[in-house]
Amino acid sequence: MKLCLATTSFPRWVDDHRSPYMLEMARAIERQGHSVRVVTLHYPGARVRENLEGIEVIRTRYLPDQWEILQKEDGGIPVMWRKYPLARLAIIPLVITYMRSIVQYSKDCDLIHANWTLSGMCTWLGQWLHKKTFVVTVHGSDINQGIQIPLARLLTQSSLRASAGVMCVSRSLAEVVLSLGVQCSKVQVVPCGVDTSRFLISKKKRQPFLLFVGALTENKGVRLLLEAFSRVLRSFPEYRLVLVGDGPLRSEFQSLAHSLKVADKVDFLGSIPQVRVSEWMQRARLFVLPSFAEGLPVVLLEALASGTPCIGSHVGGVPDVITEEVGLLVPPADPLALGDAILQILRLEENEYHEMSQRARRRAVEIFDWQVVVPKIISVYTQAVSVMCEMRSL
Repeated sequence: MKLCLATTSFPRWVDDHRSPYMLEMARAIERQGHSVRVVTLHYPGARVRENLEGIEVIRTRYLPDQWEILQKEDGGIPVMWRKYPLARLAIIPLVITYMRSIVQYSKDCDLIHANWTLSGMCTWLGQWLHKKTFVVTVHGSDINQGIQIPLARLLTQSSLRASAGVMCVSRSLAEVVLSLGVQCSKVQVVPCGVDTSRFLISKKKRQPFLLFVGALTENKGVRLLLEAFSRVLRSFPEYRLVLVGDGPLRSEFQSLAHSLKVADKVDFLGSIPQVRVSEWMQRARLFVLPSFAEGLPVVLLEALASGTPCIGSHVGGVPDVITEEVGLLVPPADPLALGDAILQILRLEENEYHEMSQRARRRAVEIFDWQVVVPKIISVYTQAVSVMCEMRSL
């Protein structure tokens, strides 16, 4: 098949930290013998059209560069929507131009795979022109936050119901989709994947630091992590906390680190290339993600592939990733429970820690490697095309 992969988030350039797993998925699909064209949104400074690691990429301009602000901050459109009300006006030209781009570049494709519900809406709105079968993958914030807005909820329901299939990256998201009245037979749980050839266990000894990778927003629980870390230092004063990522609350979290008297033990690295993320994960003793809400955090998959035990909040798709064999789950918004969980992992005997690390790697390879995930995605494609062909023949 020739596929049009429509996505509102995609790497802007080589080794970008913005949704690198979408590029990994496109490459993995092509390795299965299919052809992929990506239609995404333009970002100031990025090329409008290029071949990125063998994948054809078209980035849709929706406004002049200085006004293309909807993905300005880490966290993407949901963050900009909440933080800057005037930025919402950019949604109108975005939807119009993105829809036209999907129509234009899907003409010679067999199927459109829309990622995130905004892509699904634009694909559905333009279906009367492109007349293509389409499937949608929902990732988390797109549906959890989007359906809180009446108009967005109506458009989300309509586009998902009109699709030939809906892939949900976690079981919890599948429940949300079903609650919108989407036909049960259309909905399948297909997780995100990870390139286990890029994220590997290092033979070098782990270093005494905790690692967080994500947007510096309230939703990611960084405030809780800093509070919990201040307690951890009482028992493990040699440890550091490394925060990879950027976001609107970076300066606020830096001030909090000072007020908690842990600033000299916390490193704010900002956004870094994907290859360096892999290096930090290989070195970390523990990966921590205390989010308030999640779809299926790809950073957890990357940590597992690196053999790094994980602690995460019991929300969304996190329980789909973290089991007691590879880490611990904690209640959201509970810094005391978070601190206790961190201490529990840090106090493991070396042989116990090694076994947990090996189990983490095996779980990533056996369940989340792209070689395991992509056949499930292609199965959805095949089923969708078959069903639509049958319907058209009636």
